[in-house]
Amino acid sequence: MPEVIVALDVCQHAMPIFHTPHTLIEYHNTKEREVAERLRDATIAVTSAVPITAETIAQCPNLKLICVSIVGVDHIDVQACRARSIRVCNTPAATTEAVAEHAIALYFAAKRNIVRAHNWVISGKEWEHESTAMSAYERLPTPISQDTLGLVGYGKIGQKVEVFARALGMKVLIADRRGIPDASIRDGRTAFDTVLRQSTVLMLTCPLDDSTANMISKKELESMESSCLVINVGRGGLVNEEAIIAALKARTIAGYATDVFPIEPATKKNSLLLSGDIPNLTLSPHLAWYSSESIERQQASIQAIVEGFTNGNCVNRQTGLALNFDMQKPTLRRIRLRLMTWLEPWLSSDEYQFPDTVREKAIHNNRWSRRRPQTLAALLIAVLFILYLLSGSPLPATFHRPYVPYYERSCDHPVSRLVHDAQKSFNATVARQSKSFAEAITEYKRRYQMPPPPGFDKWYEFASRRSTVMIDEFDTIYHAILPFWGLNPSVIRARVREDLGYDNYLMGIIIGNGRPIHLVGGQRSAQKQLWQRDGTLAILKKFAQWLPDMDLPFNEHDEPRVIVAHEDLHRMVTAGKEAQARLNRNSLLEHQFSKGDIIDPILGTWKSRYNDIEKQETWLTSRISCPQGTPARDLDGAAPDNTSAYAINPLGFVFNQTAASDICLNPSLRHRLGIFERPNRFKVTNELVSMFSMSRLSASQDITVPSPYNYERMTDYDIKASFDWEKKKPQLYWRGATTGGNGRKGAWRNLERQRIIANLTQPSSAQYVLQQMEHTACDIGGDSGWELQRVEYARIKSWFNVRFVWITGCEEEDCAEQGEFFGVPLNDDPSNAPSDPPEEAWKYRYLLDMDGHSYSGRFVAFMRSNSLPMKVAFFREWHDNVLVPWVHYAPLNKDVDEVPELMRFFEQDTAGQEIAKTIAEGGQGWANRVLRNEDMEVYMFRLLLE
Repeated sequence: MPEVIVALDVCQHAMPIFHTPHTLIEYHNTKEREVAERLRDATIAVTSAVPITAETIAQCPNLKLICVSIVGVDHIDVQACRARSIRVCNTPAATTEAVAEHAIALYFAAKRNIVRAHNWVISGKEWEHESTAMSAYERLPTPISQDTLGLVGYGKIGQKVEVFARALGMKVLIADRRGIPDASIRDGRTAFDTVLRQSTVLMLTCPLDDSTANMISKKELESMESSCLVINVGRGGLVNEEAIIAALKARTIAGYATDVFPIEPATKKNSLLLSGDIPNLTLSPHLAWYSSESIERQQASIQAIVEGFTNGNCVNRQTGLALNFDMQKPTLRRIRLRLMTWLEPWLSSDEYQFPDTVREKAIHNNRWSRRRPQTLAALLIAVLFILYLLSGSPLPATFHRPYVPYYERSCDHPVSRLVHDAQKSFNATVARQSKSFAEAITEYKRRYQMPPPPGFDKWYEFASRRSTVMIDEFDTIYHAILPFWGLNPSVIRARVREDLGYDNYLMGIIIGNGRPIHLVGGQRSAQKQLWQRDGTLAILKKFAQWLPDMDLPFNEHDEPRVIVAHEDLHRMVTAGKEAQARLNRNSLLEHQFSKGDIIDPILGTWKSRYNDIEKQETWLTSRISCPQGTPARDLDGAAPDNTSAYAINPLGFVFNQTAASDICLNPSLRHRLGIFERPNRFKVTNELVSMFSMSRLSASQDITVPSPYNYERMTDYDIKASFDWEKKKPQLYWRGATTGGNGRKGAWRNLERQRIIANLTQPSSAQYVLQQMEHTACDIGGDSGWELQRVEYARIKSWFNVRFVWITGCEEEDCAEQGEFFGVPLNDDPSNAPSDPPEEAWKYRYLLDMDGHSYSGRFVAFMRSNSLPMKVAFFREWHDNVLVPWVHYAPLNKDVDEVPELMRFFEQDTAGQEIAKTIAEGGQGWANRVLRNEDMEVYMFRLLLE
């Protein structure tokens, strides 16, 4: 199939001609909010400096390669790419010479204070006397031969700068990484702090990451000579702007010249360097890379990368040495990495160089930094070749150096990294919430490119009085409503009236004159309590006085009801965005509700748009909302799940819950989720209608609302029955029924609940945990600091206290088989099932949570407890925007292969014990702030205003 190549803002030159089957789409002036949509169908993305975030990557199911036309990749979420097995390639050699030349030019400009001298000449006022002109120099310039250049960053650019500097007669010091003990300093390198003290010119050419951010700040500047010049052609974030300005004004350094800024393009609003009146400051607008040779090399590199990838031969630069033995064999992989470490100093030409950050990491712990006799190199190459043959890999027609992903590797446990990244993102989200009504309006317009709805002021006051924490996080509402903007409003209203005029298993409520009125319907409890009606009315009464008249259809069923074909949905979204843009241009509409006379009475009708296909296979109907090209739309129905979109192999730790719950990426759910395998109820429409449901699937267009089941506290956490974390039993606990699908004719063996409980209590395959490898495996660039270790189930079975208490949803023969398999006596009455009292759950540290017919009714109660919920979920709910996996609960893969290792890590690893307790207590505290009844009211009010 031809590759879909999407080029974002690669406007400095024409895209090269690719000699492989492809479709090329080019965009310019891409805004951050447009990136995901523009890359939605791309298999290959080519970009310069357009940020590609983890959120964007999650929305691009087909993306396999990101080719960056510049050197830096700090604007690409390489960790998310790594987890998805998306290759990230840059073009580091293309701009080397140009950037190095520009660095030297900035050095001369700062050393001779060219900018100030130029301005004095132009002004015509300062150059009256020779002595006045010479005062442009606060210090007498010294000869170049007396300068000592300190290089921070010794990749290709740093090496080229070194060549130029030595040619000019400068002494050169190459800094080792910050914080490295003196005993570990590599040959040819100098300690970082020593370089700062001894340099008269400090040149920054290193990439930006967590270890280099703000590496030149107040402390570092104070350690430099007052005659020192700082030159930055790396990244703006390497230097603390406030500190460098203070140093310039205090004359503790001689000058600063930079081509890069923390935020680009730099303006007076986002960069202090543009504030004016700063002595000996030289600025250029990130054009160091720009030259005819750079552009030619970029084109050639992009062409080589894309065509190489298409041909299954992806390299970051040019072809080089073959190292293609079996990468899955840990011993061979470690030997390969160590030998590459030794070989690398001899492979001096461009095509044999590692990408700079990987190269530096790979040689961090060895001293082989100088050339050795060529015979030894030949011997090592021979050893590599022998290992290659022993690996059993087929001999390729041509040798090539395999692609080396451009990311940092870590020896931390996968869960530690997931928790760290999630907490960092969560903290940033909380910190950026609006603090005032004016800020909330500004943020609304920024996110959605239109004014907020009428009544937004009332909503904001309502939310503020209820101490709403996440005042801006309502993106789920925007995305649910967006397709409706593509329909005529009269069509939306007419469809609601038709649906409520027929027995479609809907609960109807109207808002009239500021009051909610129940018309018909609603789910009941076993005790005949109309909890859906009572809970919904209780929510609506809190704010109905500020709503216009409206008709509201609520889904009585657990299962979602609206599935629209992707092609239709895409057209409605496109039309919806155009309608929103028109609204944004017409500010008069911002404070207007529709007129009351558009509300027509609800009349009985003889027809229904809903198709009733309960107790039948529903997958083919459900998948029509998936985009073409996704695994769910595979014509043969044989496509595997795209687990790389959401799970870290080999155990499958979930790093993206949104993608993990996307049925379009997981066709195996066809026979695993009860809603696809003969559901008890499935009454759906393929037209877009307003349908308020308590949960939905990724491929359904229901509008999610807070569940009255939770609002009415039908299942709740009893704090009086709670235990301290240390006193809880160190087990994973679950009790439940075989709900979630009809298990007739043996289908129960594939259903999700049955598979999970069977895997945890009677596993049919080997169980694995992770064992930490020797530390050096990470230091030299290994894939991970952990490797699989098989473990006998007898050693881990004590961690699992999970079982069924009631067999249901099956015919007599299938029920008997399930009862025998799971050891559960058959019982027609669930009230007589041998279950535990609800408060029993609070005695356990870990609580398993799974979907049933739809969403889990107990998850909110689990979140309110001080236990750690472990959740397998495919149904999406209203609170997905405010609960963060790995911060508030542990997300699980559908196969739960990672659960034994999670339990081992949480119970037997010191870091894991602390993480487990932190998630449990943090989740409880957060739930008490964002899952209150008041939060459900605030969400519902906002939704109905929209």
